[in-house]
Amino acid sequence: MLPPVALLQDVLRSTSTWVVDAHDLDDNVRNTGKKFPRVNAFQSMVALDRFVKLQA
Repeated sequence: MLPPVALLQDVLRSTSTWVVDAHDLDDNVRNTGKKFPRVNAFQSMVALDRFVKLQA
């Protein structure tokens, strides 16, 4: 059974880590200071595994 797309979206959002495009990075581009979610693949898989086990 495949999980619904809405569940996948929720899991990816809820297990993401927030990162800031900060000026303290050593790069050659203009930084925005904005926050962006970074997908935490491991935590997403743990959450999906938990969901599947609860459905069994």
